[in-house]
Amino acid sequence: MRIEERRARLVTRFGRLDLEKHGRLDHADAASAARRLSEGVGRTAGCREERLLEAALRQVWDAVCDGRFEPVDSARFAWSVDRYGRAVAVAVQAAADATFDLADLDGHGRLNLREYAALCFACGVPDFEIIDGFERMAPDGLLARDRFREATLRYWLGYDS
Repeated sequence: MRIEERRARLVTRFGRLDLEKHGRLDHADAASAARRLSEGVGRTAGCREERLLEAALRQVWDAVCDGRFEPVDSARFAWSVDRYGRAVAVAVQAAADATFDLADLDGHGRLNLREYAALCFACGVPDFEIIDGFERMAPDGLLARDRFREATLRYWLGYDS
């Protein structure tokens, strides 16, 4: 895959993180995203899982910013994912695990379609993509943490289509 194509995907994905649509990401966006996902899956606002997700999302932001505490725009986001790929990947894996824990309402360590769909709706994933994605990742009807983590990593690093 060409770098330009991957960076274009990353710029598009930046828009899913920029909830306030102000063209930049900062620590406040991590809190907003964690709250939106928590409410979307039916968790109580401010619950432990939400706080852990917010902390994990801040780690992603810190990796993208290379320790600088300044907002980043979409171009800087895409550039940083390339430049600091290893650090960003580690942070994204932790965020994927925290997201999985937030969505796993029954605590069984696997997501069923209902849990996965609630998470996807909260993330703004189009309806038609939800069932297709779930069936590809969870042919037995339950999505394992490692498959979720792998898919999340490929998505946020721009390696999927």
